[in-house]
Amino acid sequence: MFSAAAYTVSFSVQANWTPLVVMACAGLAALAASAVTGRSLACIGWRPGPVKYLFAGWLIPIGYAAVTYGLAWITGIGAIPTPLFLQRAAITLGLHDKSPTEIVLSAFRICR
Repeated sequence: MFSAAAYTVSFSVQANWTPLVVMACAGLAALAASAVTGRSLACIGWRPGPVKYLFAGWLIPIGYAAVTYGLAWITGIGAIPTPLFLQRAAITLGLHDKSPTEIVLSAFRICR
């Protein structure tokens, strides 16, 4: 029900935030089901738990992302776009008056 509403709204307004909203629909459905049935949020696993697991939940993804991005930047496979690339992308996308950030994000349809 939640995802159907999200898709309906996104198609009518042509929004780029559709994936974010659709991903949140499962959580919203769980919250709504808990509210309707009168169950506590702890019953569906929404409680903090031990502090060491909270730290691990933050530090482990940061650690493997740092290793992955570090290797990509060191080897050059994840280089920062060159001015020539940005100029060609601006011409291709028709974004002559936009900043380099907007050009790169537009290539991924994050920004228009």
